[in-house]
Amino acid sequence: MDSTELAQKKQKFFNILSSSQSNVTEKYKAVFELKTIGDEEAADLLVQAFPNLDGSELLKHELVYALGQMRNPKIMPFLLKTLNDEEENPIVRHEAGEGVAYMNDRTYFPELEKYVDCPHEELRDTCRIALKRLEDKDAESYEGLAKYGYTLEPAPGYAKDALKKIIEEKYGASSGDSDEQYIEKVLQYILDPETHLYHKYKGLYYLRDHETVPAVKAMGELLAPEHREKTGALLRHEVCFALGEINERAAVLKERLEQCISDETEKEIVRHEAISAYSSCCNDMDFIRKFNNDSARVVKESAIVATDMIDYWAH
Repeated sequence: MDSTELAQKKQKFFNILSSSQSNVTEKYKAVFELKTIGDEEAADLLVQAFPNLDGSELLKHELVYALGQMRNPKIMPFLLKTLNDEEENPIVRHEAGEGVAYMNDRTYFPELEKYVDCPHEELRDTCRIALKRLEDKDAESYEGLAKYGYTLEPAPGYAKDALKKIIEEKYGASSGDSDEQYIEKVLQYILDPETHLYHKYKGLYYLRDHETVPAVKAMGELLAPEHREKTGALLRHEVCFALGEINERAAVLKERLEQCISDETEKEIVRHEAISAYSSCCNDMDFIRKFNNDSARVVKESAIVATDMIDYWAH
């Protein structure tokens, strides 16, 4: 593709994002098309499009997520403005906080520290994790895994030996443990109130990368309503994100995801991410369509996008 064609393509996606005639799925796709292009102009076009998203929490959240993944230092003013905007939805501000951390620049410690006691759970916990990430040398050099498209995560998964040492010290894991017994102890560690949320995330991504059925089922256990006080909405949302990454391997949790999506007492940030995970591992459009008119806009729009995307890939 020559430079003229690329410029036309970027303008096309910007026009989709800026048009009041574009539907939520078209705009959602356009965000990720510009993310895939990934150059400085694409990032700038995403920033310019942000005010034109009709107040959609889903689209604003995904757009800020895309910018964070692009890691272009020139969009830092936008990320900081969004992080500090008290009129903005906490779900969107949470993505801005993650994006700031992905820059691996400790200069921004004070910007994140402002929110460690914030009343909004999603923002507070994001900033606590982000501060830990900036202190973690392993995270500084982490560039994501090829199998997941080099997606950056708030915390890289534990290395096998590092986690094994922790588990042995806390719970007495032995070389005689079966995989299922060992994973049960990892789950215990993640649910332990004394485990910092950042380390819970590292444990979660260890489970994702472990690639066994017991590990996937342990991820599902983190979504159980009885564990909510030990997990928190942000971790449960991240569980759903990780399940979406492993695609069909998460199908063993179909019923758990359905329960999570259907539960109106669950936080919107979790339900919306659970819909995304569900659409990656299950193709039950009839179930997802039940939420196309959900009272929570971010859940409703997530369901609309999910059904459209399932239909798109099916044809």
